[in-house]
Amino acid sequence: ITVCDRAREVCPQLPGRPITTHRSIPDPATAQGDDATRRAAFWEALILLSRRIDLLFALPHEKLEHLAFDKRARHRRI
Repeated sequence: ITVCDRAREVCPQLPGRPITTHRSIPDPATAQGDDATRRAAFWEALILLSRRIDLLFALPHEKLEHLAFDKRARHRRI
């Protein structure tokens, strides 16, 4: 799990057979406005990340293996 779009481009590949996905969320560090507005941006990012992590953990292990296989198969066709 990465927390910025740039990480998707510059992070090293992990050994083994990691399952990866990318879902962009707005960077709260770039939020403009008063303290309350910037704080709200961080809370929104926290909620989005929390939901996505909860969904990831809710997936059955067999489903994750299938997703990893699909990703590898798509990569080989390119």
